[in-house]
Amino acid sequence: MNYRRLYSLLMVMIFALSGCTTLNGWYNGVVVSFGWQQRLSTIDITLETDEKKIDLTVEVADDPNERATGLMYGSSLKEGRGMWFIFEDEVVRRFWMKNMEFPIDIMYLNSEKEIRSFIQNAQPCTSDPCEMYLSESAAQYVLEVPAGFIEENGVEVGDIVYEVK
Repeated sequence: MNYRRLYSLLMVMIFALSGCTTLNGWYNGVVVSFGWQQRLSTIDITLETDEKKIDLTVEVADDPNERATGLMYGSSLKEGRGMWFIFEDEVVRRFWMKNMEFPIDIMYLNSEKEIRSFIQNAQPCTSDPCEMYLSESAAQYVLEVPAGFIEENGVEVGDIVYEVK
């Protein structure tokens, strides 16, 4: 029996049954160039600074697998889009840019959805070990947006994010 062929067939069946698909082109707000992606729900949020309110549509990563994958394998992030990570607890967070093709800004928010720290222009990881981007204090939420967003919009520590109902 050809075990390699049987293994390949089994893997295809597992991915088909799990609802995963290979995507090329636009996937929600992320341009996907290759890889396996899972459909994530989206919500609308507003980031309120001292100067303005900024509306964003974000993909929600609220389980361990979704949070581990994040924006991996995408080739860009459209303006007005982002990824919203929701955690059960509030602790110091560590993010990396493994399997990323584009830079992003990362905002760390506490349980009140107040920005406590951020990283601007986090670069994709090109070799192991990847750099870790740590929050400066405990965070329960993380918002990833296109690189340059924080500077362009005057985002500061203390700004608030809320979900649009």
